[in-house]
Amino acid sequence: MNTFNYKNSYGLTALSATLADFSYSKHSHNDYALGVTKRGIQHYELDGELQLSHPGGVMQFNPEQVHDGRAHDKNGLEYIMVYISPKMLTEAIGVNDGFKFTEPVIYDKVIQSLITQLTYGIFHQHSEIRCLELLTELASQLNPMKSKIIGKQDSLIQEIKESLHEKVKEALVIDELSKEYGMSKFQFIRFFKEQTKTTPYQYFFESETRRNQKNNLRMKVMYTQSSLITILLI
Repeated sequence: MNTFNYKNSYGLTALSATLADFSYSKHSHNDYALGVTKRGIQHYELDGELQLSHPGGVMQFNPEQVHDGRAHDKNGLEYIMVYISPKMLTEAIGVNDGFKFTEPVIYDKVIQSLITQLTYGIFHQHSEIRCLELLTELASQLNPMKSKIIGKQDSLIQEIKESLHEKVKEALVIDELSKEYGMSKFQFIRFFKEQTKTTPYQYFFESETRRNQKNNLRMKVMYTQSSLITILLI
């Protein structure tokens, strides 16, 4: 059985596919494409050269690279893909242009995990900031030489943290926050993680969890006090 499920979110496209006897004819994409082979062997020609991606293999396609695709044998094939526009990926990496994958297939568990998490987040409509954080982390793994640490910015980070605490009462909107501090969404995520060793979403989530715990404790105390007063009045 051949199945193809697509989902678009936040400018990203995810694909989950199962192939039995289907084969792709030669084609190319305008976007960068990253995939993970989940089951079976992906058999394809890329720019005229045969490639095989075994389970756990990460497939990397540059824009306009011509390729076909099919299952290597009768056991079939299951894989996932994420398609990222050149503008979005180069911004996430932090380069102007000219980024290019040099290896069609790699075996890297960190990159494999991040692609899997990102496609899952797209399919299950996770928040924009969570998906973009995963993309930012994926980009740093794809081009680790670009990653750089800037000096500590304690006062600015404290100001951002205070803004995040305020957002706990509302909703975390990455567009608003990044514009407030004169950064792109990816610059904001990279800056926050470099300074705090955590992502804005993780910090926001932990702050919200602590707030809920405090509220629950406060409610328990009020309930206990109310029960005690009731007993004393009986």
